[in-house]
Amino acid sequence: MAAYHVLVLSPACRRQVRRFVPETATSLVRSFARLVRLEALGVMGAILLAGFLTTLPTVDRPGAIVATSWEQALGPWHMRLAMTPLDEPGRVQWSVALQVPAGEAIPPDTQVFVQMRMPEHAMSNGRQRTTLGSDGQYRTAGIVSIAGAWQIDVTAASSQRAALTTTVDFEAVTGSRDQDRQRRLEFAAVSASPVHTLSCVLGILFGVLALVVIWGASVGRMPRWTLLGAGGMLLCGSYLVLSIVLVNAYPTTYVKNPVSATPEAVVIGQQLFQEHCVACHGSDGRGTGPLATSLSPPPAISPPPTWTIIRMASCSGGLPTAWRARPCQAGKNC
Repeated sequence: MAAYHVLVLSPACRRQVRRFVPETATSLVRSFARLVRLEALGVMGAILLAGFLTTLPTVDRPGAIVATSWEQALGPWHMRLAMTPLDEPGRVQWSVALQVPAGEAIPPDTQVFVQMRMPEHAMSNGRQRTTLGSDGQYRTAGIVSIAGAWQIDVTAASSQRAALTTTVDFEAVTGSRDQDRQRRLEFAAVSASPVHTLSCVLGILFGVLALVVIWGASVGRMPRWTLLGAGGMLLCGSYLVLSIVLVNAYPTTYVKNPVSATPEAVVIGQQLFQEHCVACHGSDGRGTGPLATSLSPPPAISPPPTWTIIRMASCSGGLPTAWRARPCQAGKNC
């Protein structure tokens, strides 16, 4: 539409105005040209925005859950796994129903565990034990915190036979545009370091200066060739800002932790930290892991009081009641 206005409609209107009303031709054509340029800029802005939106995060909102069930073999048994959405976004309830061959009974001490994980990003919700209901189904709650491909490992264990495990694949989505996103907007990264702040300030200054130049060229106070310089300043300013606020979708440095601070969660968290976090955050939580240099922004450094609690909890099997009364030794991790 903008191209049609610029190439066809605008010249035709210009000819008609000059033919019938010569004295007002110049002002009308200029007004119409401004509108055409605004429309073209709006169209280009919409195209750029559409491309920019494809980089928005999948991690800023949970995956959309649709009630689904799967049936497959669990060793010699038959398993039916059902996923039901709960009231809170992303929260689900897992229900596992086991069927055994005729003449065989499920051992009374059977325990069923469910573990959710994202294989592409080495993320896991931890192994959760289910509770046997009166209807013979094993249930537990979970959270699909991120849209994308997930795997559910279902394990049935008892003292009378070896553990049986099977894996179910499913995908949680929040819309077609949420797929294959690798970047996310993170404005909290601006204040993460003085370098980030300075880069964003310079980028904004470049953008403001470019807008001033564009305005000056449009009203005739600056030569038209300065528009090329304005475009270059816009590109530089956009790079300076986006290189800071547009970060990798993973790891989720600034995403709020949905897990409550219970002693059980602390113990599970210590295990998960060793499995999934040490590579970037380091064994001491100071962001000195072997992969830390490849991340932007760098891994968060746990402040001494927080790390003291984590270390003490992992040593004592849970969050101690009087943790404030236990001082750290100088030069050692608590």
